[in-house]
Parts: sequence; C-alpha cells; structure tokens
Amino acid sequence: MKTLIRNALLVTMNAQNEVIENGSIVIDGNKLAYVGPAEWTPPGPFDRTIGADQRIAMPGMVNAHCHSPANLVRGRMPSKPLEIWRAYYRASLRDMRDEDFYASALLGGMEILKNGTTTVLDHFFGNQACRFMGAGAAIQAMRDLGLRHVISLTLSDKNYEETLPLGETASHLTEEIKRMSASEAKATEAWIDDCEEFIDAFHAPERLTTCCPGPSAVQRCSDDLLRGAANIAHKRKLPLHIHLAETKAQAVMGKQLYGTSLLQHLASLGILGPTLLWPTPFGSSLPTSSFLLEAERPRFTIQQAICVSAVG
Repeated sequence: MKTLIRNALLVTMNAQNEVIENGSIVIDGNKLAYVGPAEWTPPGPFDRTIGADQRIAMPGMVNAHCHSPANLVRGRMPSKPLEIWRAYYRASLRDMRDEDFYASALLGGMEILKNGTTTVLDHFFGNQACRFMGAGAAIQAMRDLGLRHVISLTLSDKNYEETLPLGETASHLTEEIKRMSASEAKATEAWIDDCEEFIDAFHAPERLTTCCPGPSAVQRCSDDLLRGAANIAHKRKLPLHIHLAETKAQAVMGKQLYGTSLLQHLASLGILGPTLLWPTPFGSSLPTSSFLLEAERPRFTIQQAICVSAVG
C-alpha cells in the first residue's frame, strides 16, 4: 500500500534543522519512501491520500522511561517522597492481573500515540503472581496499538528495607516491612533465569518488541545480579536499563553501601557502556564525583516513525 501525506508543515529534525512549510510524505508499505518539499513528490498512483493542512509532521517522539502499570493508579496516591510513594504504588499492584496490565498499557499507549510518541520504554514491574509479572499482557497491548516498545523487566534481589537509610526501625513495623519485601524480592539466579526466559518468549523486533534486562536500581541489586543482567544484555546485544541516583536517599545509600557514588560503583563493576540507559528526572543531579564519568553517558538510537499533529 502506498500512501501520500500532503500539505504538511515538516519539522525534519535533520542536521540542518530544516522546516518545510509545504511538504509531502510518501509511505510505501511500512517504509518512508519520501519526505520533502511538495513539488518534488514522486508521482503516484497512491492507494490513499491524506491532507495534512494546518498540521505538523515530525519524527515520532520517544518516551524513554515509564511504568505502564501506573497508568491505572495515576493521581490516586498522595504526593510523597519517592521511597515512601513507591510503597503505596507497589501495594496497588498486588491485586492486578494480566487483564489489568493489558488495559493499563493500552490506555497509556493510546494517550502517548495521540500526543506524537511512537516508541516507549516500559521499565516493567507488575505482580509476581502473573507470569513475568504481567509483562506479556503489556506487550500484547502495545502490539495491538502498533506502538514500538522496549520492555525492560525489572529485577531486584535485595529486600527493600536494606536499600533505604532507615536507621532504627520500630519493632512493630518489622513484620510489615518483611511482608512488603517478600512480595518483591527474589533470589539472584531466579531473576536471571526469569529474564532469559522472558527475552526468549517475547523479544521480536519485527513485531515492534525489544526485551531487555532492567535492574531496578544499583542499591536494590546485588553485584551478582547487576553483572548477570549486564552479561545478558551484552551477549544478546540488548540495552540495559536502570534507575540511577533519583533521590538524595539513594545518593546516601551509595555512600553507605559502596563508599562512593552509585555511578562510580557501576563503573567499578565494568557495566558502564554505550548500551546502558538510565533516566535522570528533571531536578535530580548526579553526584559531583560522577562528573568525570559523563563521557561514558550512554546514547541509544531508536528507529522512529512519523507523527502528525494538529496546530492550535
């Protein structure tokens, strides 16, 4: 099938940052055959013509980090520091099943597609009562939408209370904290095996799906799990996705656990490299000791589709 999109304002985002006021796009099958000025449009015939007057066409945007199960509970929890809010959020996942993870990913995917995002990275943690925590259901939702996706399976083999600078804990809270951790943590080798099986089951770029390991955070994983996840990514030529230095509490734990910053600890394990991806939320910063490692900051290029949005 050959499609012509005509009369669009093209924001090319090429090396020259060209903007073409009266542009055309030709799509042949699932490939972009032409993007440029209308007067140079290759001749038809076209199976479909779309008028894009008063619309902007640009490369599809990339959502480089999200947690799709959170779509169903967005706005339902009080604003708290991350480590406290996370306990509320993780509790909300314990009653969710595959159909919930499918619906949550579907709703979020529809929203981001509507706003011009054509690729998403989902750092997925759901409910361990489901196979692969429900990640397969989220993948099916994104495939149904035609949304390119990277699903990074969250891994963590440390009890949550070991990853926070809690100090002394009241005795009456100890059992509840252990109960919370038991629903999340798992033995190192079990996580490695699960991750391998998950990738074998779902990794299929031709079906829009890239699967990869996703250690939850440096301080939430043993060194063996971090190395194991990195080895999976390396041998399969996949990215490795991880939270890094999101909060002051995490920076404190880096010093407490490793005597250095979290980034420096990753470097000491030999994990830094061009396929390591981490989100850095607005307002957070890496410790000063990490600035010398900025040259190692990873880059990840994803093939992009075209998005067309209305102006005004």
